[in-house]
Amino acid sequence: MGLLLFTTGCKQGLHFFEKFQEIPTKGAADAKFFLIGDDLFLVFANYDGDKLGKKVKSAVYKMENNRFVLNQTLSTHGAYGIEHFEIDGVHYMAIANHYDGSYKQNSAIYKWSKGKFEEFQFISTNGASGFKFFTSDGEHYLAVSESYYDGGTYSIDSFVYKWKQGRFVKYQNIRTHGAWACDSTVIVNETFLVYANSRHTESSVYKWSGGHFLKFQSVKTQTAYSAKFFRVPGHVFLAFANHYTGRKYNTSSPIYKWDGEKFTLFQDIPTQGATEMHSFEMNGEIFFAVANYYGDSVGYSVGSDLYKASGAQFTLYQNLQTFGTLGVHAIVHKGIKYLVFANSYSSKYNIDSFVYKFI
Repeated sequence: MGLLLFTTGCKQGLHFFEKFQEIPTKGAADAKFFLIGDDLFLVFANYDGDKLGKKVKSAVYKMENNRFVLNQTLSTHGAYGIEHFEIDGVHYMAIANHYDGSYKQNSAIYKWSKGKFEEFQFISTNGASGFKFFTSDGEHYLAVSESYYDGGTYSIDSFVYKWKQGRFVKYQNIRTHGAWACDSTVIVNETFLVYANSRHTESSVYKWSGGHFLKFQSVKTQTAYSAKFFRVPGHVFLAFANHYTGRKYNTSSPIYKWDGEKFTLFQDIPTQGATEMHSFEMNGEIFFAVANYYGDSVGYSVGSDLYKASGAQFTLYQNLQTFGTLGVHAIVHKGIKYLVFANSYSSKYNIDSFVYKFI
């Protein structure tokens, strides 16, 4: 009998996510909820349109009268990842511009001002796929996952930027291999950073030491498209979305657990072209969602999965309809739980992405 890691309370009846709203998107590669004051926003990074290609604009939605309504569009170039953060009470949003005829693009940082996002700073990137904002020793940093140089190499430097005198400046380079995502967490007052390497059989965890990140540990992954730290009370986990084995999309994705000294394999879960994972808490219980992109037998119509911390493992809680999904995110707003999937493709790019509501 395994060690009981998670406890769950007894609840009356079964509760599930039901579709709440379908929102038109164009090859959506990411979706993020966030709050500004009491207002709920939902942003989609649109990667590819059937007519406009990579020049399709990304979109900011705002919750009004119990529906998400278009609030603003942003000029992006093959947008792929979104990161919202605050510095000194000011809201910012970074969008990774991945590709538009060239992988060398200016990714954008926007600043919230007078009811909309305005261009604040551009950062030169190479096949940028995501950002992660974090704080260490009271200083603010923004890590970028960069995947590809024009000319044909995935083994390139991804960069960590530091907030200095009101701007982000280049601070440290880290060699990555088709980095598709990055994440950061603090474990017992130590700051860690992870990159998901999509073009290597390992992804690497880095530890903050002496003002810089040093390689701490490498773990086995396969075409990793996402890396996410998350917590269940008393435990720290690191999950990777394995996208492709080289022969098939139906594979397994690993969840590693911190054992006090390093990350060790805890559980493999079945995935189908997985692209992102996202953990969240509801009613005192821990869930995490897996965005599936492509199934070997069902193609882009593969659904995405919701898991729940239960007993000594994570167990499947619900399968949800999605199409070629590249992003997933959740939020609780005024007691209502929302879950969004960024649907990127199903015979065409201009399709709806789905917002679900916990009933």
